[in-house]
Formats: sequence, structure tokens, C-alpha cells
Amino acid sequence: MVNLLHRSDAIFYYGMEILGSTLRTTGEVFVAFAALRVHHRVLNEHKIDVIAAKMMRREQVVGVIGIALIIGGHLMETFARLKIE
Repeated sequence: MVNLLHRSDAIFYYGMEILGSTLRTTGEVFVAFAALRVHHRVLNEHKIDVIAAKMMRREQVVGVIGIALIIGGHLMETFARLKIE
């Protein structure tokens, strides 16, 4: 593919691409954090049985790992896109 963008246009394009990716990632992390807060609130009410509490704790751990993976993936994508030829 022939690159017809001038350098300033390419910088703007990649900047907007990174901004869009950052906003999407931020939204995903906010939604995941909200789900984890709900789990935390339910666990603190002590109105569920022990088995359900164990499952919710596991889900919290998986949720935290998921947030870390989302952020790590975003950082990897961002650094890969920063290379402008």
C-alpha cells in the first residue's frame, strides 16, 4: 500500500488512533472496576453462603487479572503504534 499521508497527517492519524484506543481501554477498565465493586459490596453484606462467597472471591481475582491484561495489552498496542515511518 502506498502511503499518501504527509508526516503531519500521519502523526495526527496515529495520535487519534491512540486516543481512541485509550478511551476504549479506559471504558473497559471502568466497567470491570464497577463489576468488582459490586462483588466486594455483596461479599461485605455476608448474606450469601460460603460456596457463593468463594466463587465471588475467585471472580474478583480473575477480574483483577483481566484489568491488568487490558492495561498491558493497551500499552503494548500503543508502543507498537508509536513507530511512525
